[in-house]
Amino acid sequence: MALSTRPVLYSTVFSDYICPFCYIGDLRLDRLRQHYDLKINWCLIEIHPETPAGGIPVAELGYDEAQWRQMYRCALAHAVMVETALAALLDSVDLRDTLVIFNSDHGDAVGSNGAVANRGGLMAEATLQIPLLIACPGVPAGSVRDQLVSNLDLAPTLAEYCGLAREREFHGRSLLPLLEDSVENWRCLLYTSDAA
Repeated sequence: MALSTRPVLYSTVFSDYICPFCYIGDLRLDRLRQHYDLKINWCLIEIHPETPAGGIPVAELGYDEAQWRQMYRCALAHAVMVETALAALLDSVDLRDTLVIFNSDHGDAVGSNGAVANRGGLMAEATLQIPLLIACPGVPAGSVRDQLVSNLDLAPTLAEYCGLAREREFHGRSLLPLLEDSVENWRCLLYTSDAA
């Protein structure tokens, strides 16, 4: 067998093998295979379409202790992978002239309410607490803001930061005033709904 001359790329893939995104993700893996000797560590996450919107009590899922430990290890590995990638990104850019935004589409309940569900009718607080980290010039590392923000605020934030002219109004608000500590009147509530 001939040795590959392509660089090796190690990847951990977390897949529920039902979500359409996983199929899109597989197309991305195929593109990576064209350039890299791809080594994939598959971490499968079971999601069942028959699960009620409120989730299923953990005790009723029927997993033995070994299965729970494996799923827990995969969840922790995912968190470590994301933290490692974010740290590497922050170490590789000049934060004096770069804006970095780390965000997610939802928080992670991971059974925190006695049921296994992240979205749907559960609408748990843990699911609504979406991670948002921003690093940019003028914002001291470790700064924390407690105002209510939304993913809808990201597009106007990027547009203002990049100096792009707005062709239309955004549903969200730029976060730059929050980052600069120059905001006096900010929202006091957000509306969320279950689209499932």
